[in-house]
Amino acid sequence: MDEVRMLFHKVKSSTGVYDIDKIQSAYSFAVDFYQDMTLLNGMPYISLPVSVAIIAIDLELDTTAVVAALLYEMLLYEPVLEEIRQRFGEDVACLIRRFDKLSRTMHKTLHIYLQTALDDRRIVTLKLADRLYVIRLEYYFTPRQFNRLLAETIAIYIPLARRLGFEAVEEEMKTFYLRFVPDM
Repeated sequence: MDEVRMLFHKVKSSTGVYDIDKIQSAYSFAVDFYQDMTLLNGMPYISLPVSVAIIAIDLELDTTAVVAALLYEMLLYEPVLEEIRQRFGEDVACLIRRFDKLSRTMHKTLHIYLQTALDDRRIVTLKLADRLYVIRLEYYFTPRQFNRLLAETIAIYIPLARRLGFEAVEEEMKTFYLRFVPDM
């Protein structure tokens, strides 16, 4: 899988200091968890969290956030937070729990995101990384899902990326939005 090679290449070549063993352990745990699952486009499900982890590295997040990026989707399918806590520590479990809570309340205002960013920027940055990956899968949604995706991207994620100083993320999201709603 190309994403996996890219993930570990980015970890090794990054200017940041990453715990490769911890990331490898999280990756192996995620592969086992998602082994029989696929995305709507037929790709292995593991490609979603791996892609989010790659974006997290691009955004210069730490090991804890990269590990959380590999594991956060598990909460959608099983209550595994305690196992994650035992294997990867309280920091990873807390980040995943708070990310999950933020994801569940994403229909709230930008204010909630900004308040969360003040507390722990990694949570909101992971949410941006997740959304960036999702918009890259643009053709794998129902029309209703896609319209919601467009509305949330313009109302929440583009302003959030701008306010947090992620210009490249903001531009990619604007480009995505403008392809479908050209009169912005």
